[in-house]
Amino acid sequence: MNLLIKNVVIFQPGTPHHLQKKDILVENGIINAIENFIQPNKDFIIKDYCGAFLSLGWIDTHLPLTFPGDERRENLETLTLAAKAGGFTDLICIPSKLSPLDTPESLISLKALTRHFDLNFHFIAGVTQNLNGKDLSELGLLVQAGALGFSNGQFPIHDPNLLIRILQYLQQFQLPFIINPHLPIFNDGQVNDSEIALQLGFKGIPKISESLTIVQTLEVLKYVPAKVHFSPVTTHEGWQLIKKAQNEGYSVTADISSNYFYFDDAFCANYNTLAKVFPPYRDKNNQKFLLQHIDNLQGLASLHNPVISEDKFLEFGISEPGIIHLQTSVPIFAEFASLEQMIPILTQKPVSVFSSLKRNLDVGYKANFTIFTKENWTFDKKDNKSLSNNSPFFGKNLSLKIIDTII
Repeated sequence: MNLLIKNVVIFQPGTPHHLQKKDILVENGIINAIENFIQPNKDFIIKDYCGAFLSLGWIDTHLPLTFPGDERRENLETLTLAAKAGGFTDLICIPSKLSPLDTPESLISLKALTRHFDLNFHFIAGVTQNLNGKDLSELGLLVQAGALGFSNGQFPIHDPNLLIRILQYLQQFQLPFIINPHLPIFNDGQVNDSEIALQLGFKGIPKISESLTIVQTLEVLKYVPAKVHFSPVTTHEGWQLIKKAQNEGYSVTADISSNYFYFDDAFCANYNTLAKVFPPYRDKNNQKFLLQHIDNLQGLASLHNPVISEDKFLEFGISEPGIIHLQTSVPIFAEFASLEQMIPILTQKPVSVFSSLKRNLDVGYKANFTIFTKENWTFDKKDNKSLSNNSPFFGKNLSLKIIDTII
């Protein structure tokens, strides 16, 4: 297929065509030409974007796997539609209890299942069997099957000896270990450990549930200098630890989801179950300090977690945490970051963690684009592509609109 993309303003900092209005010719999926004007002919499919921005395709660095699993929440068709409507061309899928991805057979099967969708799926394999934090999976076979990295999902590894063994293995494979740095010993908490928790009558989850995991991991990295990516980091203290470690030469990176810039724990005050997420929203001061760390992000995580109404809209204490966020992840982020900050975080910085995702917006490279505009629109329920409806952003006015994705 020959595709002629007309009248786009390339927005890709650090490239020769940045901020230039161009036509792009794609032949058999490869960029064949980038010119001021390309003459159409009858063999081209023509898409005229009338001056919209075009960047490399956006990468979601943390999508919790809910498939195959409970397809009442989401199926591959609706997930693909939601991701594309949110501007994402690449999803990094993190194992979960629903889909631990802890055997080469399960990884091979899932790669085959997703191959036919108009989206690039990349899989992080489960480092322990059923994410039990005790028994190692078949790491070598999972690497051969195409694992992009390893993780224990929502459950950090507590045993220092096991963590050392994991990092030693991954050091050999030159693959990252993705850690959700939140201690499950605090999982019986419901909200941030603050006055809000007291007002609501719930046990709180303190900030040290994050920083303790980061500190332990950094101590182990003194012994085994492997590559670690923390996802997500939601406290100012956590980001300070990571920045200090980076300055000392550690190969550590981190990301966050944009809803943590938007909400603080006051959102929970009326027992609103759409405010129940894990990790929890923190206090206003923490939210303010998080904005100081935007330039240190090595990716943006959607943490898209579809939950059916029967499990979400219950009493706060028994409601399942999580929100759908593929379609709103980047538009919400755009309220806090400039395009100059945002586009590298979505396209180039994740490559420092996942080197096999390297792309380039130039002739000879595979076409992988997101097209978007800076214009006002409202995210309504009718726009929702997900099977689930657990979004706190319905009715929200947004100022960045996704027009199309091309892969």
